[in-house]
Amino acid sequence: MTCIAGWTDGENAVIGGDSGAFDDNAAITTSNHKVWRAGDYLVGVSGSFRIMELVHDSNLGDAGLIREFLLGQSERTGFPPTFDWGVLSVSTAGVWEIGHDFSIVKSSERYNAIGSGGLAALAAFHVLEQVDELTPQSRVKLVMAAAAYHTPFVRKPLKVIVL
Repeated sequence: MTCIAGWTDGENAVIGGDSGAFDDNAAITTSNHKVWRAGDYLVGVSGSFRIMELVHDSNLGDAGLIREFLLGQSERTGFPPTFDWGVLSVSTAGVWEIGHDFSIVKSSERYNAIGSGGLAALAAFHVLEQVDELTPQSRVKLVMAAAAYHTPFVRKPLKVIVL
């Protein structure tokens, strides 16, 4: 349960993530890395904290390489049996989502969002695409704020990283 939102215009790339950790009826603020930079990519993970640890520690950013890494890890003991995770990879070349089934989808839009706050973030992105005056960082901050306001499983502080 989270929100990871990514955007690019071909020159800039930005990713945002929240700080919530949720389990049944409990919520905490986590200091785990949900979004980070990996070379020429920005990466974020929603859902499983174990997947988050694996992807973060791999230092990979390219969606194809992340998928191959995770496929290799999926055969090992300790790989999460859950199907509630996703990975977002953002660069100046595009925005890719890796699903829990290891599929890779490249967005035809300049943006994508995953996690329980993803739908609110996608709606905000769609509206903000009509506004040219926003900086890339401001655009993602507004999207993340909308997701936090309209979704019970998105928690501040919100982190935004610019490539």
